[in-house]
Amino acid sequence: MSPALLLLLSLASCSLLQGMLLRPRHVRLEAQNFHVRLHWEPDPSSPSYATYEVQWRNRTSSWTKAGACRGNSSISSVCELYFDNIYDIYWARVRVLAGGEQSEWASSRELQLYRDTIVGPPKLSCLLQDQILSVNIITPPTPYQRRTGSYKPVNQVLLKLWYWLHLYEGELLVQQVSCERSSEEEPCTVGQLKASTRYCVRTVAAGVARERSREAEQCLLTPAAPAGFPWVIAMLSVFFPLLLLSVAGLCFMMLQLFPNPPETRLPRALAELTVAMWVPPLQLEEDPLALLLQTVLPSHGPLSAGQASATVPQLLQGLAQDVSGYCANGFGPDCPETGISGVKMH
Repeated sequence: MSPALLLLLSLASCSLLQGMLLRPRHVRLEAQNFHVRLHWEPDPSSPSYATYEVQWRNRTSSWTKAGACRGNSSISSVCELYFDNIYDIYWARVRVLAGGEQSEWASSRELQLYRDTIVGPPKLSCLLQDQILSVNIITPPTPYQRRTGSYKPVNQVLLKLWYWLHLYEGELLVQQVSCERSSEEEPCTVGQLKASTRYCVRTVAAGVARERSREAEQCLLTPAAPAGFPWVIAMLSVFFPLLLLSVAGLCFMMLQLFPNPPETRLPRALAELTVAMWVPPLQLEEDPLALLLQTVLPSHGPLSAGQASATVPQLLQGLAQDVSGYCANGFGPDCPETGISGVKMH
Protein backbone atom coordinates (compact mmCIF):
# COMPACT_ATOMS: atom_id res chain seq x y z
CA MET A 1 0.00 0.00 0.00
CA SER A 2 1.36 3.35 -1.02
CA PRO A 3 2.13 6.02 1.60
CA ALA A 4 -0.38 8.36 0.04
CA LEU A 5 -3.18 5.85 0.55
CA LEU A 6 -2.21 5.32 4.23
CA LEU A 7 -2.32 9.06 4.80
CA LEU A 8 -5.81 9.29 3.33
CA LEU A 9 -7.09 6.43 5.51
CA SER A 10 -5.67 7.98 8.70
CA LEU A 11 -7.26 11.33 7.93
CA ALA A 12 -10.63 9.64 7.32
CA SER A 13 -10.48 7.68 10.60
CA CYS A 14 -9.63 10.82 12.58
CA SER A 15 -12.61 12.62 11.12
CA LEU A 16 -14.91 9.71 11.99
CA LEU A 17 -13.62 9.42 15.58
CA GLN A 18 -13.94 13.15 16.06
CA GLY A 19 -17.71 12.94 15.70
CA MET A 20 -18.17 9.69 17.76
CA LEU A 21 -18.96 9.69 21.52
CA LEU A 22 -16.94 7.30 23.71
CA ARG A 23 -18.82 5.28 26.32
CA PRO A 24 -18.31 5.82 30.08
CA ARG A 25 -15.59 3.90 31.91
CA HIS A 26 -15.34 1.94 35.20
CA VAL A 27 -19.05 1.22 35.49
CA ARG A 28 -19.91 -0.58 38.73
CA LEU A 29 -23.10 -1.45 40.59
CA GLU A 30 -22.83 -1.20 44.40
CA ALA A 31 -25.18 -1.46 47.37
CA GLN A 32 -24.91 -0.34 50.98
CA ASN A 33 -27.70 -1.16 53.42
CA PHE A 34 -29.71 -2.24 50.32
CA HIS A 35 -29.46 1.23 48.78
CA VAL A 36 -28.26 0.60 45.20
CA ARG A 37 -26.05 3.02 43.27
CA LEU A 38 -24.61 2.83 39.77
CA HIS A 39 -21.21 4.55 39.46
CA TRP A 40 -19.26 5.41 36.30
CA GLU A 41 -16.55 7.76 35.06
CA PRO A 42 -17.15 9.92 31.95
CA ASP A 43 -14.66 9.72 29.16
CA PRO A 44 -12.38 12.79 29.07
CA SER A 45 -13.36 13.44 25.46
CA SER A 46 -17.07 13.72 26.29
CA PRO A 47 -18.45 17.27 25.97
CA SER A 48 -19.47 19.13 29.09
CA TYR A 49 -23.10 19.27 27.99
CA ALA A 50 -23.35 15.48 27.61
CA THR A 51 -26.12 13.58 29.39
CA TYR A 52 -26.38 9.93 30.45
CA GLU A 53 -29.00 7.23 30.11
CA VAL A 54 -29.24 4.34 32.61
CA GLN A 55 -31.03 0.99 32.24
CA TRP A 56 -31.25 -2.09 34.48
CA ARG A 57 -32.61 -5.68 34.35
CA ASN A 58 -32.74 -8.88 36.38
CA ARG A 59 -32.55 -12.53 35.34
CA THR A 60 -36.14 -12.64 34.06
CA SER A 61 -36.81 -9.13 32.75
CA SER A 62 -35.58 -7.13 29.76
CA TRP A 63 -33.71 -3.84 29.97
CA THR A 64 -35.75 -1.20 31.77
CA LYS A 65 -35.01 2.50 31.62
CA ALA A 66 -34.34 3.93 35.05
CA GLY A 67 -36.87 6.71 34.77
CA ALA A 68 -37.12 6.90 38.57
CA CYS A 69 -33.35 7.14 38.93
CA ARG A 70 -32.70 9.04 42.13
CA GLY A 71 -30.28 11.84 41.63
CA ASN A 72 -29.77 13.75 38.41
CA SER A 73 -28.14 11.22 36.10
CA SER A 74 -27.87 13.89 33.40
CA ILE A 75 -25.07 15.80 35.06
CA SER A 76 -23.64 13.37 37.66
CA SER A 77 -21.81 10.06 37.47
CA VAL A 78 -23.95 8.39 40.18
CA CYS A 79 -27.49 7.06 39.84
CA GLU A 80 -29.53 5.57 42.70
CA LEU A 81 -31.69 2.56 41.82
CA TYR A 82 -34.32 0.57 43.67
CA PHE A 83 -34.34 -3.25 43.58
CA ASP A 84 -37.14 -4.88 45.53
CA ASN A 85 -35.92 -8.49 45.59
CA ILE A 86 -32.80 -8.94 47.70
CA TYR A 87 -32.29 -12.54 46.44
CA ASP A 88 -32.47 -11.76 42.69
CA ILE A 89 -29.49 -10.88 40.47
CA TYR A 90 -29.38 -7.48 38.73
CA TRP A 91 -27.34 -5.73 36.04
CA ALA A 92 -27.16 -2.08 34.95
CA ARG A 93 -25.74 -0.17 31.99
CA VAL A 94 -25.13 3.46 30.98
CA ARG A 95 -24.37 5.46 27.81
CA VAL A 96 -23.59 9.06 26.98
CA LEU A 97 -25.82 11.35 24.85
CA ALA A 98 -24.63 14.60 23.26
CA GLY A 99 -25.66 16.61 20.15
CA GLY A 100 -28.04 13.95 18.89
CA GLU A 101 -25.28 11.39 19.16
CA GLN A 102 -25.04 8.47 21.58
CA SER A 103 -22.25 6.21 22.69
CA GLU A 104 -22.21 2.48 23.11
CA TRP A 105 -23.53 0.91 26.32
CA ALA A 106 -21.17 0.32 29.22
CA SER A 107 -22.45 -2.50 31.49
CA SER A 108 -21.74 -3.37 35.10
CA ARG A 109 -21.17 -6.71 36.77
CA GLU A 110 -24.00 -8.59 38.44
CA LEU A 111 -25.25 -7.65 41.89
CA GLN A 112 -27.20 -9.72 44.43
CA LEU A 113 -28.28 -7.62 47.38
CA TYR A 114 -28.40 -10.46 49.95
CA ARG A 115 -24.83 -11.43 49.10
CA ASP A 116 -23.17 -8.19 48.03
CA THR A 117 -24.70 -5.36 50.03
CA ILE A 118 -22.37 -3.56 52.45
CA VAL A 119 -23.77 -3.41 55.99
CA GLY A 120 -23.34 -0.52 58.38
CA PRO A 121 -21.98 1.33 60.08
CA PRO A 122 -24.52 1.15 62.91
CA LYS A 123 -25.20 3.88 65.41
CA LEU A 124 -24.27 3.31 69.06
CA SER A 125 -26.34 4.67 71.94
CA CYS A 126 -24.39 4.34 75.21
CA LEU A 127 -25.47 4.86 78.81
CA LEU A 128 -23.04 4.58 81.74
CA GLN A 129 -24.59 3.94 85.15
CA ASP A 130 -22.88 2.53 88.26
CA GLN A 131 -19.81 1.56 86.20
CA ILE A 132 -22.07 -0.56 83.93
CA LEU A 133 -22.15 0.43 80.25
CA SER A 134 -25.39 -0.24 78.38
CA VAL A 135 -25.08 -0.16 74.58
CA ASN A 136 -27.93 -0.12 72.08
CA ILE A 137 -26.95 -0.92 68.49
CA ILE A 138 -29.12 0.88 65.94
CA THR A 139 -28.69 -0.37 62.37
CA PRO A 140 -29.22 2.01 59.41
CA PRO A 141 -32.55 2.16 57.59
CA THR A 142 -33.16 0.40 54.28
CA PRO A 143 -35.26 1.63 51.32
CA TYR A 144 -37.95 -0.93 52.18
CA GLN A 145 -40.99 0.46 53.96
CA ARG A 146 -43.36 -1.04 56.51
CA ARG A 147 -47.10 -0.76 56.17
CA THR A 148 -46.98 2.14 58.60
CA GLY A 149 -44.68 4.05 56.21
CA SER A 150 -41.49 3.81 58.29
CA TYR A 151 -38.37 2.24 56.85
CA LYS A 152 -37.14 -1.11 58.07
CA PRO A 153 -33.66 -1.27 59.66
CA VAL A 154 -31.01 -3.50 58.15
CA ASN A 155 -31.23 -6.19 60.84
CA GLN A 156 -34.93 -6.68 60.06
CA VAL A 157 -34.20 -7.27 56.37
CA LEU A 158 -30.92 -9.18 56.67
CA LEU A 159 -32.00 -11.54 59.43
CA LYS A 160 -28.64 -13.30 59.65
CA LEU A 161 -26.96 -10.09 60.85
CA TRP A 162 -25.90 -9.65 64.48
CA TYR A 163 -23.01 -7.97 66.26
CA TRP A 164 -20.18 -8.51 68.70
CA LEU A 165 -19.25 -5.70 71.08
CA HIS A 166 -15.53 -5.33 71.76
CA LEU A 167 -14.47 -3.19 74.74
CA TYR A 168 -10.96 -1.75 74.56
CA GLU A 169 -8.95 -0.13 77.33
CA GLY A 170 -6.45 1.76 75.23
CA GLU A 171 -5.37 -0.82 72.64
CA LEU A 172 -6.05 -3.79 74.94
CA LEU A 173 -9.20 -5.86 74.35
CA VAL A 174 -10.68 -6.42 77.82
CA GLN A 175 -14.21 -7.70 77.11
CA GLN A 176 -16.16 -9.28 74.25
CA VAL A 177 -19.95 -9.44 74.45
CA SER A 178 -22.41 -11.11 72.10
CA CYS A 179 -25.20 -8.73 71.11
CA GLU A 180 -27.60 -10.68 68.91
CA ARG A 181 -30.68 -8.66 69.81
CA SER A 182 -30.33 -5.07 70.92
CA SER A 183 -33.07 -2.56 71.68
CA GLU A 184 -33.82 0.31 74.02
CA GLU A 185 -35.71 -2.07 76.31
CA GLU A 186 -32.95 -4.73 76.34
CA PRO A 187 -29.57 -3.16 75.56
CA CYS A 188 -26.29 -5.04 75.66
CA THR A 189 -24.31 -4.47 78.85
CA VAL A 190 -20.57 -4.26 79.50
CA GLY A 191 -18.95 -3.93 82.96
CA GLN A 192 -17.53 -3.51 85.55
CA LEU A 193 -15.61 -0.46 84.35
CA LYS A 194 -12.83 1.23 86.29
CA ALA A 195 -13.06 4.85 87.35
CA SER A 196 -11.18 7.59 85.47
CA THR A 197 -10.42 5.27 82.55
CA ARG A 198 -10.85 5.77 78.81
CA TYR A 199 -12.72 2.98 77.06
CA CYS A 200 -13.72 2.44 73.43
CA VAL A 201 -16.58 0.24 72.20
CA ARG A 202 -16.32 -1.22 68.71
CA THR A 203 -18.80 -3.31 66.77
CA VAL A 204 -17.92 -6.40 64.74
CA ALA A 205 -20.62 -7.64 62.38
CA ALA A 206 -21.33 -11.39 62.39
CA GLY A 207 -23.16 -13.30 59.70
CA VAL A 208 -21.62 -11.30 56.86
CA ALA A 209 -18.17 -11.19 55.30
CA ARG A 210 -15.69 -8.88 57.00
CA GLU A 211 -15.08 -6.87 53.81
CA ARG A 212 -18.85 -6.31 53.54
CA SER A 213 -19.29 -4.64 56.93
CA ARG A 214 -18.61 -1.12 58.16
CA GLU A 215 -18.09 -0.93 61.90
CA ALA A 216 -18.84 1.74 64.49
CA GLU A 217 -16.72 2.93 67.40
CA GLN A 218 -17.51 5.16 70.36
CA CYS A 219 -15.15 6.17 73.16
CA LEU A 220 -15.89 7.54 76.63
CA LEU A 221 -14.11 8.46 79.84
CA THR A 222 -15.55 7.02 83.04
CA PRO A 223 -16.04 9.47 85.93
CA ALA A 224 -13.72 9.53 88.92
CA ALA A 225 -14.62 7.67 92.10
CA PRO A 226 -16.09 9.72 94.98
CA ALA A 227 -13.22 11.52 96.75
CA GLY A 228 -12.42 10.53 100.32
CA PHE A 229 -14.82 7.66 100.52
CA PRO A 230 -13.95 5.61 103.67
CA TRP A 231 -13.52 2.23 102.01
CA VAL A 232 -11.59 0.82 104.98
CA ILE A 233 -14.24 1.83 107.49
CA ALA A 234 -16.96 0.47 105.28
CA MET A 235 -15.20 -2.85 104.93
CA LEU A 236 -14.57 -3.10 108.68
CA SER A 237 -18.18 -2.24 109.49
CA VAL A 238 -19.22 -5.16 107.32
CA PHE A 239 -16.47 -7.57 108.41
CA PHE A 240 -16.82 -7.34 112.21
CA PRO A 241 -20.57 -8.10 112.42
CA LEU A 242 -20.00 -11.08 110.17
CA LEU A 243 -17.14 -12.22 112.40
CA LEU A 244 -19.28 -11.96 115.55
CA LEU A 245 -22.12 -13.85 113.91
CA SER A 246 -19.68 -16.55 112.79
CA VAL A 247 -18.29 -16.98 116.32
CA ALA A 248 -21.78 -17.11 117.83
CA GLY A 249 -22.86 -19.66 115.26
CA LEU A 250 -19.76 -21.77 115.94
CA CYS A 251 -20.41 -21.76 119.68
CA PHE A 252 -24.01 -22.76 119.12
CA MET A 253 -22.92 -25.65 116.91
CA MET A 254 -20.39 -26.81 119.53
CA LEU A 255 -23.11 -26.83 122.19
CA GLN A 256 -25.37 -28.83 119.94
CA LEU A 257 -22.72 -31.31 118.88
CA PHE A 258 -20.96 -31.69 122.26
CA PRO A 259 -23.48 -31.19 125.12
CA ASN A 260 -22.43 -31.36 128.90
CA PRO A 261 -22.10 -34.99 130.14
CA PRO A 262 -24.99 -36.08 132.41
CA GLU A 263 -24.37 -36.17 136.16
CA THR A 264 -23.28 -39.63 137.47
CA ARG A 265 -25.93 -41.24 139.65
CA LEU A 266 -24.30 -43.18 142.50
CA PRO A 267 -25.91 -46.19 144.18
CA ARG A 268 -27.94 -45.38 147.28
CA ALA A 269 -25.59 -47.11 149.74
CA LEU A 270 -22.57 -45.37 148.28
CA ALA A 271 -24.32 -42.06 148.36
CA GLU A 272 -25.17 -42.47 152.05
CA LEU A 273 -21.58 -43.45 152.75
CA THR A 274 -20.37 -40.39 150.98
CA VAL A 275 -22.64 -38.21 153.09
CA ALA A 276 -21.53 -39.97 156.27
CA MET A 277 -17.89 -39.51 155.44
CA TRP A 278 -18.29 -35.85 155.21
CA VAL A 279 -17.51 -34.48 158.67
CA PRO A 280 -17.51 -30.82 159.41
CA PRO A 281 -14.27 -29.48 160.82
CA LEU A 282 -13.90 -29.75 164.59
CA GLN A 283 -13.72 -26.66 166.60
CA LEU A 284 -11.68 -27.57 169.66
CA GLU A 285 -12.77 -25.57 172.64
CA GLU A 286 -11.13 -27.87 175.25
CA ASP A 287 -7.65 -29.07 175.75
CA PRO A 288 -6.70 -31.41 172.88
CA LEU A 289 -4.86 -33.70 175.27
CA ALA A 290 -7.95 -34.10 177.43
CA LEU A 291 -9.98 -35.06 174.40
CA LEU A 292 -7.33 -37.67 173.51
CA LEU A 293 -7.48 -39.15 176.98
CA GLN A 294 -11.24 -39.33 176.78
CA THR A 295 -10.84 -41.35 173.62
CA VAL A 296 -8.26 -43.74 175.10
CA LEU A 297 -9.89 -44.04 178.54
CA PRO A 298 -13.57 -43.82 177.89
CA SER A 299 -14.51 -45.80 180.99
CA HIS A 300 -13.19 -43.24 183.47
CA GLY A 301 -15.49 -40.47 182.37
CA PRO A 302 -14.47 -36.97 181.54
CA LEU A 303 -11.25 -35.66 183.02
CA SER A 304 -10.40 -32.25 184.09
CA ALA A 305 -7.43 -30.44 182.74
CA GLY A 306 -5.38 -31.15 185.93
CA GLN A 307 -6.17 -34.84 185.93
CA ALA A 308 -5.24 -35.06 182.28
CA SER A 309 -1.86 -33.52 183.03
CA ALA A 310 -1.16 -36.08 185.79
CA THR A 311 -2.38 -39.01 183.76
CA VAL A 312 -0.29 -38.39 180.65
CA PRO A 313 3.13 -39.31 182.19
CA GLN A 314 1.69 -42.51 183.58
CA LEU A 315 0.23 -43.40 180.20
CA LEU A 316 3.48 -42.79 178.40
CA GLN A 317 5.45 -44.80 181.00
CA GLY A 318 3.12 -47.77 180.55
CA LEU A 319 3.52 -47.62 176.82
CA ALA A 320 7.27 -47.60 177.18
CA GLN A 321 7.23 -50.65 179.43
CA ASP A 322 5.08 -52.54 176.97
CA VAL A 323 7.44 -51.71 174.15
CA SER A 324 10.58 -52.62 176.11
CA GLY A 325 9.45 -56.24 176.44
CA TYR A 326 8.98 -56.66 172.70
CA CYS A 327 11.53 -58.67 170.76
CA ALA A 328 11.44 -58.47 167.03
CA ASN A 329 11.16 -62.00 165.58
CA GLY A 330 12.10 -63.45 169.01
CA PHE A 331 15.72 -62.46 168.76
CA GLY A 332 17.65 -59.87 170.67
CA PRO A 333 20.18 -59.31 173.44
CA ASP A 334 17.54 -58.87 176.09
CA CYS A 335 15.27 -61.67 174.90
CA PRO A 336 15.34 -64.90 176.92
CA GLU A 337 16.68 -67.92 175.19
CA THR A 338 13.91 -70.21 174.12
CA GLY A 339 14.61 -73.64 172.81
CA ILE A 340 12.80 -75.08 169.91
CA SER A 341 12.47 -78.81 169.91
CA GLY A 342 13.66 -80.61 166.85
CA VAL A 343 15.81 -77.68 165.67
CA LYS A 344 19.57 -77.54 166.14
CA MET A 345 21.35 -74.35 165.43
CA HIS A 346 24.76 -74.68 163.76
